[in-house]
Amino acid sequence: MSTTPLDAPPASTGTPPRRRRPLGPVENPATRYTFWLLSFAAAIGLWQGVYLLQDQGSLFLAGPVDTLRALIDLIVTGTLWGDLRVTGLELVISFAMAVTGGIVVGILTGYYATAGVLAKPWIAGLYSTPLIALTPLFIMWFGIGIWSKVAVGFIVMIFPILVNTALGVAQANPDHLELMRSMSARPRQIVFKVIVPGAAPHMTTGLRLAIGRGLTALVGAELLGSTAGVGYRILFAAQTFDTATLLANVVVLAVIGAILMNSLDFLDRRVMAYRDAG
Repeated sequence: MSTTPLDAPPASTGTPPRRRRPLGPVENPATRYTFWLLSFAAAIGLWQGVYLLQDQGSLFLAGPVDTLRALIDLIVTGTLWGDLRVTGLELVISFAMAVTGGIVVGILTGYYATAGVLAKPWIAGLYSTPLIALTPLFIMWFGIGIWSKVAVGFIVMIFPILVNTALGVAQANPDHLELMRSMSARPRQIVFKVIVPGAAPHMTTGLRLAIGRGLTALVGAELLGSTAGVGYRILFAAQTFDTATLLANVVVLAVIGAILMNSLDFLDRRVMAYRDAG
């Protein structure tokens, strides 16, 4: 059976090292952190300015101080930790399932031409579909507990991982594959010694795309139907016109998203360093 996907671009004879884009002055960590702090301060100042200019009080927009007070109240009462526990559990379970399924199916569809051709129209159709629209159906099937949110997170996150993994596998170095076959290597050895290391940068790209989409989808699913979680707290705050609590939860989500993305960026750098060293 041919092992080159039908629609894959011609593979090069070697994998050139990734070039780092020059960052100029922000290459210095101290300068970079200073820029971040200045941009953060500017955003807070703009927020406060808009708050002071409005004439509806805090009904439609809470200021930074009110939002901070609401955040402290959520922390002190334990409400925030309970909501984060629910949303975090949903994210961890659905992300783990998506990583497992996406990498396995991505390797199969990227390595075996027949599997890739058969799966391509389904993957293309589902990947371009706003799958969060299936949330009401999942709620009907699994109820308003965490499992309907896990199903939403899984179906949203698996496709970025799958597509990027398949792309990385399809671009595996043919000389390395031929060398492994000439040495009578078993399929498992080919996968773990050639295919996975070569596709690792694409995999980490898929993880970054998936985690952002997944967090957004989970919160959206909680807005549609749940009894706990950060999304539920945002909806409850909106229904009671508590904009300070609403914005406090949005800030928490932004911080979580930034932490997750930076963690995956760190993972990507470690993977690239390991691959280049090997």
